[in-house]
Amino acid sequence: MWEQLNIAQTFNMTQVWILNVGDLKLTEIPLNYFLSIAYDGDMWQRNSVTPWLKAWAAREFGEEVADEVAHVMGTFSVCRSRRRRWCRADGSSDTCRGSSRNY
Repeated sequence: MWEQLNIAQTFNMTQVWILNVGDLKLTEIPLNYFLSIAYDGDMWQRNSVTPWLKAWAAREFGEEVADEVAHVMGTFSVCRSRRRRWCRADGSSDTCRGSSRNY
């Protein structure tokens, strides 16, 4: 995501960006990250997910729990990216390679 926006900004393609997010359910935080990069690409450099998550958590939940919330949301994002909605819980779908429970 960052790389594609960086390429667009490098070539001054800043008028319109199209992003295919698919189903918005459970992708609000990655979409918010994308919009933050789009709004201020100089502030959020490559591999800025962890600092961005901490800033987001501090804004949404307060400084006192920001580190913990950022860790939970980062872990959730990793787990969610490994789990495909078309896979059954027992991993029996033909398109699944293994089970998310036994990962």
